[in-house]
Amino acid sequence: MNRSNGKRALLKFGAALGLALPFAIQPSWADTDAAKGPTRIIVAFSAGGYTDVIGRVLAEQLSKDLGRSFIVENKAGANGVIGTVSVARARNDGSTLLLAAPGHVTNPLLLKDAPYDSLKDFSPIIKVATLPNVLVVPVNSPYKSLQDIIQAAKAQPGALTYGSGGIGSSNHLAMEHLAKMSRISLRHVPYKGSSLAETDVAGGHVEMMFSGAGSAVTKVQSGTLRALAVSAKAPLASLPGVPTVDGAGVPGYEFSSWLGLFAPAGTPRDVAEKLNQAVNQAMRNPSVSERLNSLGVDQFKPNSIQDFTAFLKEEIETQRALVAGMDNIKQ
Repeated sequence: MNRSNGKRALLKFGAALGLALPFAIQPSWADTDAAKGPTRIIVAFSAGGYTDVIGRVLAEQLSKDLGRSFIVENKAGANGVIGTVSVARARNDGSTLLLAAPGHVTNPLLLKDAPYDSLKDFSPIIKVATLPNVLVVPVNSPYKSLQDIIQAAKAQPGALTYGSGGIGSSNHLAMEHLAKMSRISLRHVPYKGSSLAETDVAGGHVEMMFSGAGSAVTKVQSGTLRALAVSAKAPLASLPGVPTVDGAGVPGYEFSSWLGLFAPAGTPRDVAEKLNQAVNQAMRNPSVSERLNSLGVDQFKPNSIQDFTAFLKEEIETQRALVAGMDNIKQ
C-alpha cells in the first residue's frame, strides 16, 4: 500500500469509528480532486482595496489551518460583475470561491440585464466581515471636516468630486446616502476598485471618497490620506480623534459594508458546511482578530450557512429600498 492509499484507509477507518477528524483531512472533501490543488478565492476588485486586504488575511489563515493552498485572485471590472460571473460559471466542487462585497446584491437591482442572480447562482457560505467606511480626503485638502465639505457642496452644487469602487458599490451608496441626508449634490467618479479610487484621492485627482476601513485605516495611519469621519455608530480606536458622521453633524447617519464568501450554485452541502466551519475557525483565530480589528473591522460573529442566507435575503430588500430613492445611480 502506498502512502496516499494508506492515508485514505486511515481516514475511512477513523470516520467509521465516528472520530471528529479535522476539516483539513476529512475524506468527503479533502480526498477530492478539487482539494488536491489550490482553492482560488476570487476578489472581483483591484488589489489593495478592503475586500482584497481582508481576503488575503483569510486565505493565509485557511492555508495554515488546513495545510493546503488558498490563493486570492483579483478579477476587477464592472463593480465586481466580471469576477462574480466567473465564479458563477466555475466548477461547483469547492475549488473556486467568491469573496463579495455589498455590490453582489446591489448590481442585480441596478442593472437592466444583470448577468447573475445574487442567490440562485451561488451557494452562500459565510458572512466574513462587517466594517464601516471612512470619509477620506488628500492630506493637503482644504477640507478639514465633514462640515467643510457640506458647506462647499452647498455653495457649488455638483462641483465637488468623489471616487468609489464602481457604480452601486458600498462606498458609492454610502456617499449618495450622505449627500441625500445632507441635501447636497456631488459628482461621482467610479473606478474598477476602491484601491484605484484611493490612489486618485491621495493624488488630488478627486476630492474625497468613502473607503472601507480595512484599507483606509492603513493609508490614514501612513499619512497617505486624511480621515474626516467614519460611518459607524462609534469612533474607531484605530483612528483616534476622527468623529462619526453622526457626530460630525449629520444626525442618524450610519452605513456599514460587509463581505461574504460564496461558492457556485450546486456546491455539495457537505463541502459548503466544511468551508463554513473552516472560515469560522480561521476568523476566530486571535492573530486574525487582532489584525482585522486594528484595521477597524468589526469583531467577527460566528455564523452558519442558514444565518448568512437569511442575512442576504434581508440585505437584498434593504438595498432595494435604498436604491429606490436614488434614481441617479440606476443604470
